[in-house]
Amino acid sequence: MARCVGVTWFVVLMVSLTLARAEDVGGVVAEVDGQKVKIEADFEFLPGEGERLEIYVEVPDVGVAVVATAVVTGIEGDFVLARVEKATGKVKAGQKVRSRGGETTTDPIPTRPPEEPEPASPPVEPPKAAPPSAPTGEKSYFGASVRSIDRRRAEAAGLPRTYGVYIVDLLPGGPAERSGFAAGDIVLNLDGRSVYRPSQFVAIIVRIPPGSKALVEYLRGQDRRQADIELAAKPDEREFYRICLPKANAGNAWAQAVIGQCIQQGLGVQKSPEMAVKWFQASAKQGDRDGIFQLASAYHNGNGVEKDSAKAVELLRQLADAGYSLGEHNLGTMYAFGTGVTQDYQQAFQWLRRAAENDCWEAQVQLGVLYLNGWGVEKSLHETVRWYRKAAEAELADAQYRLGQLYENGVGVSQDVTEALTWYRRAADQDYPAGVYSVGLMYANAKGVTRDDTVAAQWIRKAADGGYALAQNDLATMYELGRGVAQDFGQAQSWYRKAAEAGHAMAQTNLGAMYQAGRGVAKNDEIAAECFKKAAIQGYIVGQHNLAVMLAEGRGVPRDYGAARKWFGEAADKNYAPSQVYLGYMCENGLGVDRDRQAAIIWYRRAAAQGDETAKSNLQALGVQP
Repeated sequence: MARCVGVTWFVVLMVSLTLARAEDVGGVVAEVDGQKVKIEADFEFLPGEGERLEIYVEVPDVGVAVVATAVVTGIEGDFVLARVEKATGKVKAGQKVRSRGGETTTDPIPTRPPEEPEPASPPVEPPKAAPPSAPTGEKSYFGASVRSIDRRRAEAAGLPRTYGVYIVDLLPGGPAERSGFAAGDIVLNLDGRSVYRPSQFVAIIVRIPPGSKALVEYLRGQDRRQADIELAAKPDEREFYRICLPKANAGNAWAQAVIGQCIQQGLGVQKSPEMAVKWFQASAKQGDRDGIFQLASAYHNGNGVEKDSAKAVELLRQLADAGYSLGEHNLGTMYAFGTGVTQDYQQAFQWLRRAAENDCWEAQVQLGVLYLNGWGVEKSLHETVRWYRKAAEAELADAQYRLGQLYENGVGVSQDVTEALTWYRRAADQDYPAGVYSVGLMYANAKGVTRDDTVAAQWIRKAADGGYALAQNDLATMYELGRGVAQDFGQAQSWYRKAAEAGHAMAQTNLGAMYQAGRGVAKNDEIAAECFKKAAIQGYIVGQHNLAVMLAEGRGVPRDYGAARKWFGEAADKNYAPSQVYLGYMCENGLGVDRDRQAAIIWYRRAAAQGDETAKSNLQALGVQP
């Protein structure tokens, strides 16, 4: 006689009520010996020693229940060894493990950021503040092309450290030309803020309204000067192209590279990647490093020219051999990924170290990642902290965010949530999405501040507005739960949809659950099944389970026990108890398979070992002790 498999078989795995940085399952507890845990790893990249993990279970219709946090102590074959630091429940074999942190898809070198344990000491609350507003309306421009300076140029200018940007060329009639600036000038300070690199220089400028004056401190030769510049509204794309074209036609290598980028992207002119390559080639022929780099990028991406990663490496090596950190940095990245060359972390380390020592801030972060994971060099948390800090103090937002993570988690430094929040805020001040999001999580989780869900929602909303998928999923959850915002299922489904469209598997599952239940949208099992399928294909176990249920019950898709068994099996092999129970039920009742009492018992026992009450009940009904 068939029994009820469970009360609710659709599992909605939302962000936990503490708004943890949730990511997909990364492993399963294999053995427990006191405080020592052996984890069967399923991480994309094995976590480094000292990183923190979270051991958890998933509760249907509620979310994630954290059982314990643990710190990695070593790697043994395909297993991760860890030590339990803090437990809120009993750690058992079969429980799931994850590493948590911000999105890593944009990192030049992949890494698994560390997890955050509870604060070690009572937090000290800094002044509460809502997130800063992003600039709106017209944006200012300086009217010059600038580049980062390397250590050699800094030493030649008599600078005690490497900072500032130097002017390559001036745009005719622009603010810089009208204010008397010249090619070769090194801008050190703008509007009271030290300048470290072009992107940060531009970020300062766009926050100043057009028509405003700003004080500029700069070097001409070794002569330190000051001048006021009246910034103007940035010309539109068509006007910018018109201004630069005469210089490019006259043979100006910098302008040729700029015109190539405009044509490549269709900015103010008809898009033509093939024509863009011709401009890059003309610029590169004169030895312009931007032209060489853009040509390398075109070969690497096959944009306007046949894809040729080896040619891209050749061009980058040309820059690197000339001592340009741009080439050293990107060549190191190519070796790290094995693109155009055989993957070689030792070579990656050598080139990235050269770029880092040449004060390439982005390379300093990547070098820190290599030290964190022991890729191409002996692991050293001390070196990770040192290189992250150098880049963070140079106002690189990614480094500030990563350094904040180290302080929040006590990795390589003494745990200090107040210091972590300080670095997150500095990254957020530059509108760095992961920094903005992290400030929101600190308010949500009462780390370094008093818990304030309203302020947390403001910060998370800002990151979500910036397209950050993790924040979009969390904001949707806040709307669904009415936490920090008025409960609004319509807003919840809208934000889940945005994150889902960005490929966020948890959001895809949550959106499917909204359609399955008819919350915020008209009930639609077909769309629900499609959402679950997208998450399942990415390996997300809750999506796999929910899709299997739809297939087994013929909801939104034709009934297909064979396909259902496949997806249940995917999740069950990762020790997902609800799927193990359903497989046991299928074996017991001959659904898509021959009746097999013994196989049913095996699946029920695997789930019961994780504390699943339905599995225990089904075993007792079969006359078997759990």
